[in-house]
Amino acid sequence: MRIKIFHWTISLLVVFWAAITTLTTCFAASMEQKTLSVEATWEAHVGQYRKGHNLGIAPILSTGLWQVEVPSQNGTQVMASQSYGVTIQYSYHFQLYNGFGYFLGSSFGYLQEMGRHTDEGFRPTSTWQLPGLQAGLSVNVTPRIRIATGADIHMERMEAFTVRNNGEDTKIYATLRTWPDRFVMVDLFYQLRMAVRLEAHQRTLGYQPPRNSAGKPTDISLHKEDRWLGLGLIFHDL
Repeated sequence: MRIKIFHWTISLLVVFWAAITTLTTCFAASMEQKTLSVEATWEAHVGQYRKGHNLGIAPILSTGLWQVEVPSQNGTQVMASQSYGVTIQYSYHFQLYNGFGYFLGSSFGYLQEMGRHTDEGFRPTSTWQLPGLQAGLSVNVTPRIRIATGADIHMERMEAFTVRNNGEDTKIYATLRTWPDRFVMVDLFYQLRMAVRLEAHQRTLGYQPPRNSAGKPTDISLHKEDRWLGLGLIFHDL
């Protein structure tokens, strides 16, 4: 009797092991077929290069240095800058060869200065990034991964910032020129038309006083070097 029970147990274990092995193999084959099907669908829609319209939005964090020159003060004031904001970017991508191409576009954004600079006599505020021109090169490594690099030239409007001149605090409105704004971006597409974008920028901003500004509050020079990171979403209109 014990021998029969032992044989039945061994037989059941063999059948169970065979069933598990078969199910695992079928599941793996099904997942592989599904993956190949998805990749084939992406390849059919995207091809070697993602041509067309792209629209993105990204929160950003920035850090850098302000340099301020005021005629009534000796030397140049240097102050740390930290800010946060958001940027909206549009671009159109053109294919050159296989997975390689270029893009043209523009961007618009807002930055809020976090440092108060209460003792330095210079208190920057928020800035609006006005639409300019953006251009660069991009490589589609796969239909899911795109890498791009380029530069952006635009103007930034800083509202009601404070500068101390001749012992008095004066509020000034100024438009700063941004050139160059160099950047690198990586797009990871998790859906056919949607991607997560990680981007890094290095920028130079400057303001020079206009003509005949001697003795006026606008007779100052501003210079800023900063770097910022953004993490956002991209929509690609196939």
